[in-house]
Amino acid sequence: MIPLLLSIAFGAGVYLLYEGLTNPRVPAQGTRPLRSVEEFLVRAGLHDVSPRDFLLFSLGAGLALGALAQLLLGW
Repeated sequence: MIPLLLSIAFGAGVYLLYEGLTNPRVPAQGTRPLRSVEEFLVRAGLHDVSPRDFLLFSLGAGLALGALAQLLLGW
């Protein structure tokens, strides 16, 4: 049963990768690349946070927590 579920998950991942690479979104003319992040921040009520600051904080937090997990779990 586990090999079947893993095979289905792998197949779904390959399909989603294929779809993402062959049918990329085409941004509208004159829009900025981080426009969707900016809209997300406005909807979340974070009007004073810039998309650049949000992305840098997210990247830093992910790296820090990954390093912490590595130290604690020793994987």
